[in-house]
Amino acid sequence: MINIKELIKEKGFTIGSWINSGSTIIAEIMAEANFDFLVIDLEHSPTDVENSILLFQAIKAGNRNCFPMVRLQGNNYAENKRFLDAGAMGVIAPLIKTKEEVEEVIRSVKYPPLGERGVGYCRANGYGFSFDEYINNANENTFICIQIEHIQSVNNIDSLFSNNFIDAAFIGP
Repeated sequence: MINIKELIKEKGFTIGSWINSGSTIIAEIMAEANFDFLVIDLEHSPTDVENSILLFQAIKAGNRNCFPMVRLQGNNYAENKRFLDAGAMGVIAPLIKTKEEVEEVIRSVKYPPLGERGVGYCRANGYGFSFDEYINNANENTFICIQIEHIQSVNNIDSLFSNNFIDAAFIGP
């Protein structure tokens, strides 16, 4: 499967949408609509890790090539990595204001030596069946988007993008 970064380079754009519902039926229907990516909104919905797994399964059932992502609840190492283990292939981190907050996102979603994400058998690596392939490619394939939605973010914009691991920015209201 092509990753979202390769798809952006190939097509020059991607089309996606947001899921603010815990409904697996809605997630599957949206994936069937051939979106390039779907974002499970953890920040503004009742969705948790367990429900996210079901939503990721529904997305893949609807369209194997649809790229599942999450908008994180915040920026917490222990929480961020759990959603990647559950099957998210990228994260959107809200309200990022400082270079240190960018570094925390990277620390939580990248494996060593780029970050400190822990390793274990999980849905993302096929519960171990595709462990080596996943671990060897995860740092390159995991998409990181930061949300710029605060004046402090705007004032620190150069330092926020001084790290090469940020793939995109979402300009919030």
